[in-house]
Amino acid sequence: MKTERNEFQQLVDQQMGNIEWDWKKSRAVLRKLHQQEPAPRCHVLRYAVTFAMAVVAMAVLAISILQRQPAPDMVVATQPPQTIAPIPVQQDSRAEAVYLARQAVMEKYGLTLQTLGVFLDDCQLTETGWLVRFCTTGLINRRLAGEYTVEKNNGFISTSWSHDNVDKSVYADGSLNRVAWGHQQILYARTEGRAEAMTINQELNAAEGTSIDYDHIEGTDLWGDVLHDTAATEGDITADAALAAVPDALSHQFGLTAEALTLAIGDPLLPEHGSLRQSDSGIRVWVFHPSLTIDGVNYYTAVSINAQTGELERLEYTTLGFG
Repeated sequence: MKTERNEFQQLVDQQMGNIEWDWKKSRAVLRKLHQQEPAPRCHVLRYAVTFAMAVVAMAVLAISILQRQPAPDMVVATQPPQTIAPIPVQQDSRAEAVYLARQAVMEKYGLTLQTLGVFLDDCQLTETGWLVRFCTTGLINRRLAGEYTVEKNNGFISTSWSHDNVDKSVYADGSLNRVAWGHQQILYARTEGRAEAMTINQELNAAEGTSIDYDHIEGTDLWGDVLHDTAATEGDITADAALAAVPDALSHQFGLTAEALTLAIGDPLLPEHGSLRQSDSGIRVWVFHPSLTIDGVNYYTAVSINAQTGELERLEYTTLGFG
């Protein structure tokens, strides 16, 4: 039967197993301790045994202390937990939301900046992110092109198309005689198939009893907030200062270097090309309309720079021309 005595005996045997006793050194130690002359051999042996027992006892005590777990009610000193303040999530501006939404549509559905140029964007900020919709008017029939929706919710972006249920093979060849128009149809409709696309749109609108609302890009509103011409007031940045923010906005959207952007714009932008406007809700912006030519494609833009902060409020563009 296993007892505490047996356990102690085993522990002692383990600790003493590798000890080799040096009698001469032990006698010298004992003489130093007691500062006396050498004692008879019998006394030395007694002192040695006592000393060895003390060493073993100390070793056993140290091992038991190291192996002992704290009792349930024992208070163990620990470092106080550190409180880390949550990092605030910065809300995207509407201009950045539209930029990210365009990238998402191009990546998932194969559209390009050229074919996205037939869509108008609508952006709404939400409590958890934003929602951007792209739809067409005018030359490209809205029902055939469908609507692209991009949503950012708690940091995650999802992208969908109103024709997601249509088999991809239906619109793969670029023919306009399809129930859904993808990148190939839109590319053809705005170039060689422009007249055909207009005829189809007119016929569909007539059958549905709707009128054609032609695409236009005039910079006359900010997300449905109508803009009106206004005079400069105290606190407005100058046209020069607003114009300085335009190249960065264009380079960011179209992925151009400063040199490539200069070539794409052609004639230099001038401060007098801008117009100061104020929305119905009181937002004041400088609006510029630079035209870019990239790989033979014309992009007509409206860049709205906040007249109070100098930040980009909106960047619209179309590849259909002004209408």
